[in-house]
Amino acid sequence: WDHLKKRKRLAEVEFAEELHTRQSDRAALTLTQPTRPDRAAAHTEIMERFEAALETLSHQHRTSLVLREVEGMSYKEIAAVTDCNIGTVMSRIYTARKSIQAYMKDLL
Repeated sequence: WDHLKKRKRLAEVEFAEELHTRQSDRAALTLTQPTRPDRAAAHTEIMERFEAALETLSHQHRTSLVLREVEGMSYKEIAAVTDCNIGTVMSRIYTARKSIQAYMKDLL
């Protein structure tokens, strides 16, 4: 049980670090983007909108989505880390994906 609690705390810290890293990576990508202003502007707008969409998610939804999509964890692993049922994990990820799609629909 203590192992799961520790793993949950580590996942939350890693998630925060991942967001920071993504923002740093985004800054680096901005510097190395092609010189076409229209593509650079579109890329920047998509990245900003995606980050804003992530921020609209609850902590539980965002964590589940990042653990699945960024960390590549299985539903079972996410359930253990977040101390909830697999069905709850699946529901959170589905809801998070749909929310992000709705938030970004006018860009896609």
